[in-house]
Amino acid sequence: MSNLTYLGELSLTDNKLIAFFSSRETPAYGEQYIDRWISQLPQEGITIVCGGHSWTEKSVVRKLVKRNIPVVLMDYRLNVEEYYKREYGVDFQKERFCVLCYEGDSQEQETTGDLAFRRNLQTRDLCDEIVVGYATPGGNLDIQMSGCSNVRYLIRSNDNFILNKMHSNTRRGQVSYLFEILRDRAGEALRLVQCKNDEMGTGPKYERIVIDKDDIQHFKYNVDRVLRYWDMDEEGYDKGAVQRKNMYYPNEPREWTAGDDEMLKLLVSQGIELSKMAWMLGRRECSVEMRMYKLGIKSEQFKKNDEA
Repeated sequence: MSNLTYLGELSLTDNKLIAFFSSRETPAYGEQYIDRWISQLPQEGITIVCGGHSWTEKSVVRKLVKRNIPVVLMDYRLNVEEYYKREYGVDFQKERFCVLCYEGDSQEQETTGDLAFRRNLQTRDLCDEIVVGYATPGGNLDIQMSGCSNVRYLIRSNDNFILNKMHSNTRRGQVSYLFEILRDRAGEALRLVQCKNDEMGTGPKYERIVIDKDDIQHFKYNVDRVLRYWDMDEEGYDKGAVQRKNMYYPNEPREWTAGDDEMLKLLVSQGIELSKMAWMLGRRECSVEMRMYKLGIKSEQFKKNDEA
């Protein structure tokens, strides 16, 4: 590293060096993947190397500093400790932060596109492993990572397709669900998107979760446990509700017989109320009404309603 100048603790470069990159177009839903990766990092033995070009990269550096994970920032500002204290919350006395700059880059007054491109290549070649939050397909970062075998991608690209859509009217309002397959070099995943109207009338509200293909069987296992807890079969019907319905309407599942029809006619002729007829026939009121309509039967109470 004879062609490097530095600010801070240079011995951090003796650790295993892991580069982190992420495009400016990093999607908001991908933050959960990056946070998960950060939470699994050890505090000793590794150093994360980052350029801090995109908003996501800056955010990651702040989170790493907060978790006391060693960081090397590839930057050109070597004489402004106050900037790093203000921007990233760095305490140089902890010896967990270092700024590296290649000779020549330190003369730059701002980060240009060419400088960021060159610095990414320098960081890539310096490190043992590479972690990419998100690389815009066909973008500079995607091009820079092509051909590298030591790259791990955290967030999916836009190579995906919609598997299914579902719409439902619930007690909570109208809800739509989107089942989307995400695919890229990192593998495949299922994204579930829920869309429902905001209760305040301000427009639709979206909620998303992403499940890796490797986790989908475990996810299904837990969904099956929920279905068993609610006593629902694989088709989604509430078996408990069906059993309760059959307890109150024992004749509901079976076909109407000639004897049932005769009984219905007799009850109607006697002026029995619909609710009581349904109870006596062991069927729902709507089923009794439909049968009366099919048989052309009309009770006095319905005639009076029509005349009114």
